[in-house]
Formats: sequence, C-alpha cells, structure tokens
Amino acid sequence: MKCFMVTSGENPDRIHAHKWLQRLREYRRDLYPTITAVTNNQTQLKSVKSLKLKIDVVSADIPDSVHLFKQLSYTRNWIMDNLVDDGEIVLLTNDNIVGINFLRSKEDKQDFETASSTEWRRRYNQLATPKMTFDLIELIKKKMEEMGSWYGGIGSVSGNYFFCARRWNFRGYVRGDIIFTKKVNTPWCDPRIYLWDDWFQTCTSLANSGSVTCLRYASAVRHETVHGGLGASSDRIEYQRKSMKILLKLFPGMIEPHPKSKTGDSLRLCLRSKSQIEHWRKDMGYLC
Repeated sequence: MKCFMVTSGENPDRIHAHKWLQRLREYRRDLYPTITAVTNNQTQLKSVKSLKLKIDVVSADIPDSVHLFKQLSYTRNWIMDNLVDDGEIVLLTNDNIVGINFLRSKEDKQDFETASSTEWRRRYNQLATPKMTFDLIELIKKKMEEMGSWYGGIGSVSGNYFFCARRWNFRGYVRGDIIFTKKVNTPWCDPRIYLWDDWFQTCTSLANSGSVTCLRYASAVRHETVHGGLGASSDRIEYQRKSMKILLKLFPGMIEPHPKSKTGDSLRLCLRSKSQIEHWRKDMGYLC
C-alpha cells in the first residue's frame, strides 16, 4: 500500500506524519514499501528535502492561480492522477498527524464514557503501536472491500469519541485527516469547492457505491497547531459557505446545513440508513 503525506505549508515544525508512517514501514516493509511527501511547489520541495526525512519527496507544482483553500484538494487530485494505479487503495494523511489512537471494544467505549477526563486521557490517548496501526489499517481495507466502498477513514481527531455510538459507520461523513481511498473513474473534487474535498468524496462514494467505511472508534492525533496550515477558522467560513451551496446543489436531499451550526458553515447527512441511500441513488439516477 502506497502512503502519501500531503504538506500544506513551508513550516517544518508542522511536519510529523512521516514518523508514524516510517514506523509502519519498518514493521511491514513488504506491504508498505513507499512513503512519499507531496509538496505544493518547488520552494516547499526544497524545504522538505532539506529535512532529510528518509522518504521520497515530490511536488504537485500547483499553479499560482489556485486559491489557498483549494490547494490541498489540488494536491490530492494530482496524487490520484499521477502516482496511483486504477483500482489501487492508498493512504493519504495530512502532515500534522502524529499517529492514531482508538478504542478496542464496546467495553472500552463504555469505560471511556464513565471515566473522568484524567482517566480517559491516560487510558485512551496513547498512540497505537506499529502493530496496532497495521492491524487497524488492514481492518479498514477489509471492510472497504466487503462494503464495496472506495472511500474510508477514521471518525474523529484527538480522542473525541463522545458521539461514536457505533464502531463502524458506512453512511457518514469521513474526515480528511487520514484517508483510505481507491482510484476510480471519478474526479477527486469539483474544482469550484474550497476546503471540503472530504465532504465531496463522502457524498460521491455514497452516490456511486452506496457506502463509505468509517471506523468511529479510531482517532487521528494532531500535533499542536502551528503556522503553516490553511489559515484560521475565521478565514475559512466564507469559503466553506460557498462550498456548502455547491455541495447542496450537487447532492440534493443527501446533505443539509447542520441546524446547530452557529456560523452557518457546517453540513450533516440526511440519509441515515441503507434503504434511504438506495432510494436516493435510484431517484437521482445512480442506480440503473
């Protein structure tokens, strides 16, 4: 399985994902032979190469005309077009992810819900070992094949398990922090969309395959926020609202504005069951 770390800035203090990917490669080099960092431009390429990370480094050479909030989507699309074979499943991770942690069972989930914050941080915020990470990735890949979905991932960031009622979610939003995706004959993202290529991929996979694969008991662990990402949250709101309008037109009835959003820049899925998804696919012409 090819692994790609997508860099989003020129600040080397932000780059951490290569470490857990390298540990994974050392554990099973036969299955994870290559790790590639993909930068936005040649300036970033030189900066990342100077760190001597012991991984491959290439540049997507994003044109200057591409808006900052479209660059991540552009890079991921470039990876899928140029570095991935048809039908191949690959791992894409953001550069500030330091690893994965997860609940191992329903009993862990119950314990997590009743424990104090100090207790659950001690028990469940420990990074997974390379073997645990390998087992988790193989489990997600197996579920993707079983469900026929081409887009998968994990349910939360930094140990936020509070809303994970089920271990698996096959009809839910899949975050873009760590992505498992198969190359298929569809565009990675609508070029009009800012920031939300993970929402586009979630909806596209549901529309075409009827499912996504999301392990809700797993969590991507981010490094502390540092300069070099995609700007402050307040800077993104206007563009997320624009993306929301486009997504609502592309997938009417599948998603809706989140009623609890105070800023009007959040979405949620309307369709909660397999039968609802299948009816929607039939009505929208995705099923013959």
